[in-house]
Amino acid sequence: MAASNLRSLPQRFGEKLRARRTAIGLSQTDLASAWGIRGRSLIPQIELGRRLPSLDLIRLSVVLFSIDIDYWVLDEIAIDDYERYYRSDIQLGQLAGQSFPAKIRWLREQKGLSERELAKALNVSRSYIYNLEAERLRPSPDVLARIASYFALSVAALLDDSIPLKDA
Repeated sequence: MAASNLRSLPQRFGEKLRARRTAIGLSQTDLASAWGIRGRSLIPQIELGRRLPSLDLIRLSVVLFSIDIDYWVLDEIAIDDYERYYRSDIQLGQLAGQSFPAKIRWLREQKGLSERELAKALNVSRSYIYNLEAERLRPSPDVLARIASYFALSVAALLDDSIPLKDA
């Protein structure tokens, strides 16, 4: 790839990725799993700016974090300015400060779903949902990604109590 082409790609993507990933407590291994890549050597290379992300990885970041693509690809957007680019399709303002289990229960009830119905939609057991809501277990990264996708939310919105969740 020519040097001029490298300059036209997002140079601050890695910094933004590290900031958002660490803010919600995702390890590099968890992120690699959510992105569907083996190993975790690519993540530190991207975060340190030694390697540029593919468009597919940028798109996966949009979905995973529910932050518009402009945030990821426009270097002039500040790392901490992600809230302006946050996307959510449902109202969650009243969930700010709530725990992950409380959010899951509220989301399930808002859709009128039983534990069994949500479990079927996520391809897990009913007892898995019960134990999530009862704070007896934490979801695996792949189940967390399925929950976020099912409710059209970012993983950040589910996990990080400090992220202000805005009304749609």
